[in-house]
Amino acid sequence: MKYQAQSSMEMLILLGVGLLVLSIMFSITNESSDVMREQYRSSRLEVSLKKLVEAADVVWMQGIGARKKVLISIPVGLEYSNASGDYVEALYYHRKGESYFYAGSNTPLKGELPTKPGNYWISLENRGDAVYFWWANYTLEDDNIVFRLDRGQSQSINISFWNYLNYTIEVNLSLNGDVDPVSWLTLSSKNLIIVEKSSNHTTLTCHVPISEPPKEYGGYHAWINVSSPNSTEVYTVDVIVEVSSEINCSGAVIIMFPETWVESGSGPWYENFTVCNNGDNQVDVTFEDYGDVDGWITASDISNLNVGECSVREITMDAGANPPGLYVGTLRAIGTNGECDESRVEVTVT
Repeated sequence: MKYQAQSSMEMLILLGVGLLVLSIMFSITNESSDVMREQYRSSRLEVSLKKLVEAADVVWMQGIGARKKVLISIPVGLEYSNASGDYVEALYYHRKGESYFYAGSNTPLKGELPTKPGNYWISLENRGDAVYFWWANYTLEDDNIVFRLDRGQSQSINISFWNYLNYTIEVNLSLNGDVDPVSWLTLSSKNLIIVEKSSNHTTLTCHVPISEPPKEYGGYHAWINVSSPNSTEVYTVDVIVEVSSEINCSGAVIIMFPETWVESGSGPWYENFTVCNNGDNQVDVTFEDYGDVDGWITASDISNLNVGECSVREITMDAGANPPGLYVGTLRAIGTNGECDESRVEVTVT
């Protein structure tokens, strides 16, 4: 019994010592983890301040009116930030006290940073006397859109937003530009509701009318003004549309058949073409010829073609004094809504 009691006591002592060692190791591990976490947060803040002043120097060198956005990270514990003169400073509280961060610049600065933790887009602007910076309640993910279209072609583009506030905000959009927004550009929504702390988007649809002349270099310029009653931020989405000399006929609204007109001999030739309006509005339809048969075809216009209706036209083609050979071209029916359809024309002149 004596030995059993002694053995039990030794086991209890060993267990106590083991628990003590484990608790010490756990405490050291927690302390080390806290230190690493604080170092990581401090590093994030320091890097953000450096990114801010570097962006400010670039904006300052670019001249009055220059703007730039930079993404920074604010850690838990930021108490105070300030920009005065040529530096930005921040006071950061942590478990062991406080730390002071400083980033010097070659540029006069004015502004302050948000104190709530998170990632923020900071807007910077050169206003002549200084580079001003502020954080955005919401921002655009892309404010410059460039694309190329054929005449008669359409394309949809998403305009994406990000909301930084803790509540839903409304964003208003309006269209302007070198081109007629009514015939060129449409938005899926004039007012866009952005959900709390998340991204959302609206769709811009661009349709180049068939009658629009090509403009390949520099393109047509349009822009979308973006504002919100919840924010002082006002953005402009620049849209550059380069229009090629090609014509894109979908045949989805104005439908013409037969799809191919094949003739041979000395002409003239005659063919009945049916044109249907598959759209939502009444249209007028004109005919144009292209390619080798340019100037050969004669057709009378169609007026007031109602929705869902079709009209038959006898169309004449004459090769005139052109020499024998194979000629290939296009007959195109064009509606006042800018939609079109076309038929291939093949003529073997003998």
